[in-house]
Amino acid sequence: MASPTDGPSQVPSDGAESISAEERQWAILLHASGYVCLLLIPFANVICPFVLWLLKKEESEFLDRNGRNAVNFQLTWTIGLAVAFSTIGAGVGVILFPVGVVAWLLLMGVGAYKASEHEAYDYPLTYGFFE
Repeated sequence: MASPTDGPSQVPSDGAESISAEERQWAILLHASGYVCLLLIPFANVICPFVLWLLKKEESEFLDRNGRNAVNFQLTWTIGLAVAFSTIGAGVGVILFPVGVVAWLLLMGVGAYKASEHEAYDYPLTYGFFE
């Protein structure tokens, strides 16, 4: 299997069969949990994927990589959206914040979809807090 630093994020074709349906479901949940948890508790979008990742990262490289990517994405984009929100008064955030929220929602959907296709999605504009 490819390591997290081996370039393309697609799992090799021979490794696709080794990813169980359960692993794929957990990987999808790792990406979607940010959105689901945010609906329940403010800023839980970072906590839920982090807890799920800690619970599942030892089970497979696929879950570890998807979880790490989801957590890095949630941390980076939560910080970025907080900064954008704080600049609304200066006028910059009036456009930046809503565009960022829409991009955040879309990218989480792309991450979940890629996980369903046996891929570990490397989110754009995301800092690697956990590498």
